[in-house]
Amino acid sequence: MFSFLSNKNKSRNKSTKILLVEDNPTDQRLIHKILLRHGYTIIVADNGNHGFQLAIDEQPHLVISDFHMPIMNGVDLCKALKGHDETKTIPILMLTDSVEPSTIIDSYEVDAETFLSKPINAKILINQIDLTLKERA
Repeated sequence: MFSFLSNKNKSRNKSTKILLVEDNPTDQRLIHKILLRHGYTIIVADNGNHGFQLAIDEQPHLVISDFHMPIMNGVDLCKALKGHDETKTIPILMLTDSVEPSTIIDSYEVDAETFLSKPINAKILINQIDLTLKERA
């Protein structure tokens, strides 16, 4: 199913740390499994506040955040990360199951690099991660 990623890429990905901030346990497990299969190192938070602290402490290469979460939502997390000296350059991929144009606009207005709709397609997710990280290299 994930054969488009070579073993060389898997070993390269192992040094890439991704922070996944997702409050839905089902989505969290699915995305975690996809990232693990592709060899990424994954840190998980279930709300934006916890995600913000982990981003400061762990300095991930990329943050994947749900849009709608308790305590601190994805927009507020993005604002906090982009406003903090230690995390302002970390790229952010925003996820949501909302089809409202305002959700997409809000994601880009807080400088999220891209926006992905749920349910997550593994190939699209991995391709977006690769593109985003390549642009930052």
